[in-house]
Amino acid sequence: MKKMPFFFLLLLCLFSINHLAIAQYGLTLAEALTKDPKEIEHLTIDMDKEGHLLSQLPTLKYLTRLGLRHVHTFPEVLLELPQLKWLTIYESDMTELPHLLYVRMYSLKYLTIHAKLKTLSPNLFSRSLKSIDLSDNELTDFADITKQWGILGSSLESLQLANNKITTIPEDIGNFSALKMLILENNQITQIPASIGNLKVLDELYLSRNKIVVIPKEIEGLASLTRLRLSDNLFVSLPSEIAKLQTLKRLYLQNNSIIQLTLPFGSMAALEWLEITNNPIEKIDPLLFAGKTKEWFVILKKTKIKKQNVQAIKNKHPNIIFSMDE
Repeated sequence: MKKMPFFFLLLLCLFSINHLAIAQYGLTLAEALTKDPKEIEHLTIDMDKEGHLLSQLPTLKYLTRLGLRHVHTFPEVLLELPQLKWLTIYESDMTELPHLLYVRMYSLKYLTIHAKLKTLSPNLFSRSLKSIDLSDNELTDFADITKQWGILGSSLESLQLANNKITTIPEDIGNFSALKMLILENNQITQIPASIGNLKVLDELYLSRNKIVVIPKEIEGLASLTRLRLSDNLFVSLPSEIAKLQTLKRLYLQNNSIIQLTLPFGSMAALEWLEITNNPIEKIDPLLFAGKTKEWFVILKKTKIKKQNVQAIKNKHPNIIFSMDE
């Protein structure tokens, strides 16, 4: 077989790099409209600068990823992009979404909107969705999402609603059998429903910076959980069922009101990281750490635990690496 001349190899490389640049980086909408539509797969548009050109967007029939900045009202022209799989709207003051989103955007898999949404509408989302990120809005509940478990329950893998004004987690959340990530940090949630334990494939649960007092014992049902963030809440104690989370690798409990630790952390085979900084704990029983042989980390800053107590634990369990105040 003859070797390809260097000149042709160079041209091939340049073509590949140029095609990648067109597909992924830096084009304005005006520039994209001058290219072969087959080359335009990804695009980010500043609506304040190029909103007047948006009516031409449907000509880009191979566009699958779209980012929109400075959106004031949802552009109806997006409903003419049935091939779209990724839609990101950010730095926007949009307050509502159209009902037709469900009917027309049937290929959409990843939806991210950071705006000023106050409410959602029933029958809004497509069955194809795998990820919904509505963080940084002004939502007070998300019942209009969970009521659609018949549509989304077997497909939705990630639900992110951090930095809103949500006060409750609907019982229907337990029907989302495919959910792997649930992020509800920095809201005003006071309770966790028992149905949370039905999320058998949930990998990450983030509930920090809320007003939660009690964890339901049903949490032991989270058989795949690896990360649990409960920091900055109102916990005084924790249920023993947390120790049954045998896949849990990282547990964050900082900035609560926990007075005493009673969980047998040594029985949690996968645990690698425990953070209990800034809790009024005075003493830890070394027996709580019995059973683990691999190296793991415990963060104990801003507590009332004395160094002698920690040293006693180290003597019995040298595999634990402690981090404390000097």
